[in-house]
Amino acid sequence: MISEHAEFGALSFKDIRSASDGTRKSLFTLDDGLVIETVVIPWDRGRTIACVSSQVGCAMNCQFCYTGQKTADIRLSHFLSS
Repeated sequence: MISEHAEFGALSFKDIRSASDGTRKSLFTLDDGLVIETVVIPWDRGRTIACVSSQVGCAMNCQFCYTGQKTADIRLSHFLSS
C-alpha cells in the first residue's frame, strides 16, 4: 500500500474564489506554508473539469493561475514524501 511508503499530511484551507462563469478556485496551505490550488471549471453538457495541483509553482506563468505565479517548483514527490 502507498501508505506504507508515504506520509499524508492534512491541507489547511486558505481561500476560495468564484468567477461569474461558475469556476471555483480553492487555495490550500501545506504544512511547510507553501500554497497549492484546485480549480473546478463548469464545462459543456453538464461536465466539470477539476484541475488539482501536483506541484508548488509552475514554469508556465499563466496570469490567471496562482500556482503559475509562484517561483517554487516542488513536484508531486513533495506531497508523497517518505
